[in-house]
Amino acid sequence: MVPDQNIVPKMNEYLPPEIRVIAMKRTTRGFDAKEHCSARTYEYVTPTYAFAKDHETTSKYRITDEKVKEVNEILSKFVGTHNYHNFTSGKKYSDPSAKRYIIKFKCGRAFEQNDREFIFLSIKGQSFMLHQIRKMIGLVLAISRGIVDMNTIELARKENKVHFDGYDRRYGDDGIHERLQWEDNEEEIQEFKDRFIYKHIIDTEVNDNVMYRWLRTLQEHFALNGNLKELQTKQDEVCADKQTIIDSSNSANTEESPLPKGDTDVITILEGGGSEKVDTINTEETPTPVEESVVAQVTLGGEGAKEDGVKTAENNSAGS
Repeated sequence: MVPDQNIVPKMNEYLPPEIRVIAMKRTTRGFDAKEHCSARTYEYVTPTYAFAKDHETTSKYRITDEKVKEVNEILSKFVGTHNYHNFTSGKKYSDPSAKRYIIKFKCGRAFEQNDREFIFLSIKGQSFMLHQIRKMIGLVLAISRGIVDMNTIELARKENKVHFDGYDRRYGDDGIHERLQWEDNEEEIQEFKDRFIYKHIIDTEVNDNVMYRWLRTLQEHFALNGNLKELQTKQDEVCADKQTIIDSSNSANTEESPLPKGDTDVITILEGGGSEKVDTINTEETPTPVEESVVAQVTLGGEGAKEDGVKTAENNSAGS
């Protein structure tokens, strides 16, 4: 059957406006969009303040050309074939499938909407694993904001638009089938993205400050590896909080500890970055006096925090 483009608007009459058929192409009978796909491109939209230092993180922030250049330099470190076992779940360093080929990773144009500046990130790769891209972008933001340095990319390597280039080379010029390319529909595609996809992302960010709230948890995500200096910073903060509570308890020894209600796993941070579980306290049934135990809890925020959260504490008996 030769595709009749007049069918496209008729099909769209039965679809909601946020789901569109753009065009039709004739393919071989055995064509499989998943199996014949040789690469995929994903595009992300983020407020530009995500790349700023903490004191600059406001909706008034505007990215500079120098900052865009810096971000693109970070993104270039991902291009090529590398091991991404630390950017997904359930993959070991030795698993051959953890190696992925990134063709292009670029920071694009910035634009203003609703009195806020946004920017595009575009990544093209042969294939991706679960959570891989969002974790790559999370690391890029952490480097850009000065939370970790560029060497963290190499440390992490230690122990979607689709493309049908292969299919096109084989069948695209056989005189019967068409190349699966969509340049003729680019204007319509862009109009659809502007109206439904980008609008939703931008409205959600403006109304809920999603990126700002996530950035407040970003540093804790990099406090888990004993080889990173952020762990020592977090330990110092725990000790400082402990000393503040102990000092205040000298004048109010009967004051209850500000523990969260429910069962709390108490874990002692060991020298060198390890940890061991000490006990489980039910703070709802047995309030713990400040002078007996000081607990500082750090839970990784964001989606899945309960599953991935790490609680750290120092257990300090009075007189020790």
